Amino acid sequence: MLRKKIDVIAFLNSFTGASGGDTRFVEIMKRLCKSGSLDLTVVTSEMGKNFCTGRGLNADFKITTRESKIENRADVIILLFFNRILHSLKLSLKTKNNTVLYSAYQFLPDVLPVYILKQRKKVPWVQTLYHLVPPPTQRDGPFLRNLFAFSEQKIAFELIKRHADLIFVLNTMVKNQLVKVGFSKNRIHVVGAGVDLSQIDKIQRSQGARYDACFLGRLHPSKGIFDLPEIWKLVVNKKKDAKLAIIYVGSKKIESALTNRIKENNMDSSISMLSVTGKDALSVVKSSSVFVFPSHEEGWGIAICEAMACGLPVVAYDLPAYREIYKQSIVTVPLKDVKSFSNAVVSLLEDNAKRSMLSEKGRLQVTIYDWEIVSTRELSLMRKALSEP
Repeated sequence: MLRKKIDVIAFLNSFTGASGGDTRFVEIMKRLCKSGSLDLTVVTSEMGKNFCTGRGLNADFKITTRESKIENRADVIILLFFNRILHSLKLSLKTKNNTVLYSAYQFLPDVLPVYILKQRKKVPWVQTLYHLVPPPTQRDGPFLRNLFAFSEQKIAFELIKRHADLIFVLNTMVKNQLVKVGFSKNRIHVVGAGVDLSQIDKIQRSQGARYDACFLGRLHPSKGIFDLPEIWKLVVNKKKDAKLAIIYVGSKKIESALTNRIKENNMDSSISMLSVTGKDALSVVKSSSVFVFPSHEEGWGIAICEAMACGLPVVAYDLPAYREIYKQSIVTVPLKDVKSFSNAVVSLLEDNAKRSMLSEKGRLQVTIYDWEIVSTRELSLMRKALSEP
């Protein structure tokens, strides 16, 4: 007997540029749509729609704003988010008895409209939380932007804490943190993230340059991107011709700041900035020997998972989430210790046997992280929420 489809209204309205969370949303939703398990409406910006469709997600998109780029400034982000909230509230979104409201992020453009919509009709609210934003003085990047993100999270958390029916998190660390600040333990479910091994295995190495190491991720100070020039300068001091590829998406402002930092460290000829995504990005990853990921805060680290699937050993800072997810499959060093980071990279570049061992260990580790498993887990929990009074 075929089970009735779930009607999901999802908010990806906080989209400001491709991130691991955006990738996770698309990978899960496109599998559930293809399996015929749900009818999906996505409330997002034109940029968000282009991201989703470019990665194979077919849905009914309700567009809030149509900007083609976003400046990485606190005042711009605040006005943009306020505008998106207003536009989303004007949309005609109809809920049915089998409707689930799904917030892809803990930011107000995804949370506030869902809260208001839920008040009109008592349907389940699913909220995804990736990690807790630290206080602005404890986070890298512009103070005002960080203050806004922290304050916004505090407001959103009060609404989520009281009204969300299901809270999806990526690891037990985040679950425990939420319980400590008053969230109901019974509503929080560790669902994780995944990787598409079969698709990654089909990607060929780039026909262009080969790199000793690469970074893949969004350009944001919290990703540790401004540590990279200093780290690589220390690597080059020991391995003169070592080459690093920074594969990225992000704002022109941060790109320019990082380029200037590279020049200040005289690393122009040793570091290549590559603005490529999708299969092209992973093709470059496969053409590298080591994956470097100096992020200062992560709830999962999908880029690490993808790099391991590509067969690369990984060097990263020692973050709590990694101890649970990747265990002993990656090389970690103390947070912000660029000297230890560079030494770990050099050690791997000079030890073929160690690289090979970590490559095999990583490939084995990621086989347990599959998008099909994650999407099935989320679907089961959503069905259960619909059946409960």
